[in-house]
Amino acid sequence: MNIAPDGNEKLSVRFATEMDIDLIMGQLIFGLADYEGLRHQVTTTKEMMLEELFVKKSATVIVGEKDSRPVALAVYFENFSTFLGKKGMFVEDIWIIPGNEGNGYGKAMLEHLAKIALDKNYGRMETYTIPQNESAIALFDSLGMKDRGLYTYRLTPEQLDHFAKKACSKN
Repeated sequence: MNIAPDGNEKLSVRFATEMDIDLIMGQLIFGLADYEGLRHQVTTTKEMMLEELFVKKSATVIVGEKDSRPVALAVYFENFSTFLGKKGMFVEDIWIIPGNEGNGYGKAMLEHLAKIALDKNYGRMETYTIPQNESAIALFDSLGMKDRGLYTYRLTPEQLDHFAKKACSKN
């Protein structure tokens, strides 16, 4: 699919394949982790990502290209809304490869994701961002996306293990 992010440039968007694994690992995972200062938290491997993305199909990655050159990536997965009684789309990451910012690629990727969500009859599309990502916040605001004021709570793998074992010992 070709999208004109700023009315001039065409962004070609396609689904990632196994051949894109080095791009996904290097740009989407490590690039984003470096940007957020969280590289030390990355424990995934190429083999894990190949299994999850292309065998189990736990998530889907799309690649935005300009002149056959990757400039943006996004990963999403299905969630479910009990209020709507329908599946939805959760956009885990949108990453504009450094040097390509400011060209409307983030908006174009969101537009493409919205089309996928409509085609799949999802009830909604959601994402989140870190508070420091002012450009993402400005983009989401400009599109009329609403901050629901929700907090994200997470158990790390170690905490999850401890918590589950504690629950099992009570039974």
